[in-house]
Amino acid sequence: MQVSNIKNQRINTQFKAGLTKRMLAEINHCDPILISKEISKYGVPSDFKNDKMLAWCSLKCVEIISNINKKFHLNLALPKGIFVEDFSNIKDLKEDSLAFCNITRERLYKNSKKQVAPRTILINKEIDKKTSWVSLDQLADENYENGRAATDYFLDIFLHEFIHSAHINNVIKRRSQYSAIISMLDSIEEKYLLKFDKKLGQIIFDNICSYATDNPMEAVACDLARRIINSIDKNNITVEKNPLKNSPYLRKNIFRFIDMKEADKSKILNKYLTNFWNGRFEL
Repeated sequence: MQVSNIKNQRINTQFKAGLTKRMLAEINHCDPILISKEISKYGVPSDFKNDKMLAWCSLKCVEIISNINKKFHLNLALPKGIFVEDFSNIKDLKEDSLAFCNITRERLYKNSKKQVAPRTILINKEIDKKTSWVSLDQLADENYENGRAATDYFLDIFLHEFIHSAHINNVIKRRSQYSAIISMLDSIEEKYLLKFDKKLGQIIFDNICSYATDNPMEAVACDLARRIINSIDKNNITVEKNPLKNSPYLRKNIFRFIDMKEADKSKILNKYLTNFWNGRFEL
C-alpha cells in the first residue's frame, strides 16, 4: 500500500547520523492514516495522531519483526495496538516518558473507564517543551549515552517496546496465564527495585546497559532490541541475519540453578536471559 502523500508539510531535517536523507524523504511524504491502514494488515490497530515520525518508525518496527518471523520461521508476537497519547492523561506515567507497553488489561486513562488491552504500546505525543520526536536521533544518542539503551540507533526506542510485547506473550505461552505476569510484577517490585544481585547486575551492566539492570523485563528488552538492530542493514532497514541465532531466546532449557562463583560471565548472562525470557525470574 502507498503510505505517502507529497502534499504533507515537511518536517525539520536537522538530524545527525542515523536517519538518512532517503528515510527523511519517506517520513516527510508519509501519511500516518495510510500507515495505520498498512499496519492493520498485521492485525495491529493504531492511531498516530497525525505524527509522521512516530507512524513511520512504528511501521518499520512492524515490518522488521514480521520479516524476522517469516524469514527465520520465528514467532515474535506483535503488539495488540500502537497509540500516540498525551502522557499527562495516563495514570502512573511520567509526562516525559517516551513510550510504554501495557502488560495487563487495565484502565490507564485518568478521566476514562476505557480499558487498554494487554501488550498495547503507548507513545508519548509531547515529550517536553524543549524536545520533540523530530529530534529522534538526538533522543537515541542521549538514551545510549545515559545508559537507557544498548544502542544509539533511532529505532531502539520503539523496538524496545515491541520486545516487551513479545516477551509478555512468550511468558504467557510458557506459563499459560496472566496471573504469572501479575506474580512477576510483584516479584520485580519486591526483589529488583534496588537492582539485581551485585554480581549479576554488574554482568548485565557491562554487557548490555545500565537500564537493563532495573529488572528482568528491561534486561530482555534492551538485549533483544540490540540483537535485532545488529541483525539489520541500518541504511535500508532490511533484515540480514537471524537475531535469535545462538541467543538465549532460542534455547529450550530453563535453568533453575547456576553456580555464580564458578560459571563464566557469558554463561551466567545467557542462562539468566533464557530464564527471564521464559518467565523464570528467580535469582
